[in-house]
Amino acid sequence: MLKVYRRKVIGILLPFLALFFISCAHERNLRRYEVGEYYINSGVSKYFLSDLPKWANFSNVSSCRREGGVRFLNFNSISMSLDLKYDQILHLQGGFNESYRELKGKSGLRFLPLKEEEKLFFRWSEQVQADVKSFRSPKHNKIAVIWVDRAIHDVQDAKKIVRWIDGPVGIQYYPVFLSHCLNGKELQRFISSVIKLDLEYSLISYDYFSPYSEKMELSDNIGVNLKMIIGDDKEVLFVGPSEKKVKEFRGYDKMTKY
Repeated sequence: MLKVYRRKVIGILLPFLALFFISCAHERNLRRYEVGEYYINSGVSKYFLSDLPKWANFSNVSSCRREGGVRFLNFNSISMSLDLKYDQILHLQGGFNESYRELKGKSGLRFLPLKEEEKLFFRWSEQVQADVKSFRSPKHNKIAVIWVDRAIHDVQDAKKIVRWIDGPVGIQYYPVFLSHCLNGKELQRFISSVIKLDLEYSLISYDYFSPYSEKMELSDNIGVNLKMIIGDDKEVLFVGPSEKKVKEFRGYDKMTKY
């Protein structure tokens, strides 16, 4: 009799239990879907490449491990969707990274909310389409792009750079400091504390580097075309610790060592 009673009770409860578990599963799936859809609907995920893992965030050419990350843009996706040219996407990436880092610092968050990231991306997209560039090209016609990474760990190299800038060739050029190691904030701090120039200068940090070539093709190195940032109408002199060409840096007229 007791067994029959138990079977009846179980028979009554089973449908309710099934509905309960189905409802819970549906709710869990719904929550996952909403989060995923929110990211997709933000409209920016397809415009970014995957972030470099910390262990891979290393520059072979500059022999340094980068402390901060850079958000690399998907040039193909942006070019097709937003009809932007290569140089415009470079300025978009540089401006986005600089603004993203600034907003993170003010908010104290490790990552910005997706909604804020979306606003920031499309704000910079609109600016570059209106020909507002994150790197403002100097008025000077002769530009010296000075690669400073070796000077980060070598005081003697820093002194050589200062001497070159003050020398007979250096004084003819407007200085732009270049780094394959440091982001914009780090590079500014380094120049202010180590190079200590009492004159006007500009920066091209790692924020502007990309694995895409000018043909919108992914390459095997993360580099930069200097004239795409500075301007084709400028005479660009590349200045480094030697006169050996480095594939990560292109888009200049001639080179020399400091």
